[in-house]
Amino acid sequence: MALLSNVLALPNSQSLLELKLHAANVLLLVQHPALVDRFICYDGVGHTIALLEYVVLVPNKGQGEDDD
Repeated sequence: MALLSNVLALPNSQSLLELKLHAANVLLLVQHPALVDRFICYDGVGHTIALLEYVVLVPNKGQGEDDD
């Protein structure tokens, strides 16, 4: 849940808007499991997969990693 909140707290930019949409949809399902039917109807699985791909493929993006 902290990861989803951190994603939503990132500054708005064109490249992050889709990622934020994915994060918001996943967070909505986590907080309101009764909405699972609606989540599936609106491609929530696709949003979840896209968010996980981003987290796995770009693990430190926006985390302020040090360049030593």
